[in-house]
Amino acid sequence: GYVVLKNVVSAEKCEEIKNDFLEYMEKLEPDFKKDDKSTWTNDVLPFRTRGLLQHFKVGTQPHAVKARDAVKHVFETIWETDKLLTSFDGTSFAMKPKVCKMKNLQDWIEKTERVDPIHIDQTTEGFSSVQGGLAVVNQSENCKVFLVVPKSHLYHHRLMRIAQKEQLV
Repeated sequence: GYVVLKNVVSAEKCEEIKNDFLEYMEKLEPDFKKDDKSTWTNDVLPFRTRGLLQHFKVGTQPHAVKARDAVKHVFETIWETDKLLTSFDGTSFAMKPKVCKMKNLQDWIEKTERVDPIHIDQTTEGFSSVQGGLAVVNQSENCKVFLVVPKSHLYHHRLMRIAQKEQLV
């Protein structure tokens, strides 16, 4: 399942996290300029998988620490404890994410298998983890890095098999 929580983090805190991330990018890639979007290209940006930056100590940077702290209370509520085991796996930075229109769930399954292999974080049975994402910039219907597919849980076994096959390749 999923839930979207709006306004969990203030606009001011989101702006601070975004600026910290852009400053990190300037240090990481000298040709990247936070105030010049013409430098925000795949030629300049570091290696990312589908827009997800997971290397270069990204999870230990100020933007990651502030993001974790800003949403911690949500996870404390879910788990009913402040004793949490967490990881910060990456930061999404996609210029113009590919939007693939789906007619229905079966269409999504077919396109996933044929066009763009699915990425699944939970590959075990039952409730074992809660994943979160914090959007620090506005998201729109036509430009997003996170896609929710209603009723995809009905195909979880099939999607796990697809993901496991990809890991073997």
